[in-house]
Amino acid sequence: MMSASESSAASAVVDPVGFEEAAQRIRDYDAAIVLWEDQGERLLAPTVRALFETRESHVALFVGPEGGLSAEEVALLEAAGAVTVTLGPSILRTETAAVVGTAIAVSGGYEMDALRDD
Repeated sequence: MMSASESSAASAVVDPVGFEEAAQRIRDYDAAIVLWEDQGERLLAPTVRALFETRESHVALFVGPEGGLSAEEVALLEAAGAVTVTLGPSILRTETAAVVGTAIAVSGGYEMDALRDD
């Protein structure tokens, strides 16, 4: 994964750290986004677009483990300044959510408009 990230000048992948350390590092970013299936309303794509419109481009993306993040973990991330979003009504596997979330974040959320069923 690190070599794939290095071949792309657009993004960076940091070394894995524990959950509490990751929460403490939120202040190092312009924004932090948590993919959380219980969020329900705030979608990732428009949230990312709003961040890029305000020039906040150094974004941390949190993806939980199989079974999801607990409400306590989400509360800790929110207290540190993160915002929760959903990818929509489907629950994705962790590895799929990470790829989809990263793709949306890197694209600035714009490509997802073509997939919407308005």
